[in-house]
Amino acid sequence: VLNDSLLQQYITDKNITASKTNLGVYLSVNQQGKGRNIKGEDKASFHYKVYLINDTLVDESYKRGEPFSCIVGRGGVIEGLDKTLPLLSLGAKATILIPSDLAYGEKRMGRAIPPNSSLRFDIEVVGVE
Repeated sequence: VLNDSLLQQYITDKNITASKTNLGVYLSVNQQGKGRNIKGEDKASFHYKVYLINDTLVDESYKRGEPFSCIVGRGGVIEGLDKTLPLLSLGAKATILIPSDLAYGEKRMGRAIPPNSSLRFDIEVVGVE
């Protein structure tokens, strides 16, 4: 997994308690949700803030006043997020650290996210259907 040592250093520097998933994403559940975990084909709605690993905020749903929604498992979000959502349930708040190859890889995303960027997502699951 690309940038794994960079993510491990970030976790150490920020004193984050996170576990590495089978996919290679680091997950820190800050608040447990209620009920069953999200499943593939569920419509999940969540608020998020996404940062570069240098702590630069690049986007957030809160400013728009509505959460982002996607059908889980269909690639409506980057792979690292799509495959981590099933580890969460309604009401969960989590920090997800995603290596670049499970984010946008070698592609630039807009002006804010350079190629080969690992990302930090702080998310709050607000809906599961």
